[in-house]
Amino acid sequence: ICPAGTILLGEFAIWCGKVNVHKSVTMGAWQIDSSCSNGCNNKNLAYCQKLFPGAQSIKSIAVTNLLKPFTTAGCKKVAMHKGSAQFACCGPKK
Repeated sequence: ICPAGTILLGEFAIWCGKVNVHKSVTMGAWQIDSSCSNGCNNKNLAYCQKLFPGAQSIKSIAVTNLLKPFTTAGCKKVAMHKGSAQFACCGPKK
């Protein structure tokens, strides 16, 4: 998934109108963005770095069919959905 010389640090998924979700390679469960407000407009390298410090690149990847716990703003109501886009956050090999 990641460019040569880098490794996958984690992934995040978006679904417009909902709060983004993410998971690290060390923690398999999808988690809701702790801000309870970051949504589908947050899909750049800076967002990867917020979730996974040390990220150096971002790559659009295929959306997995796994249902993820998206919520409305404020983390109020959970809606299980696969999402509309998914991204890999890549960083240096340790």
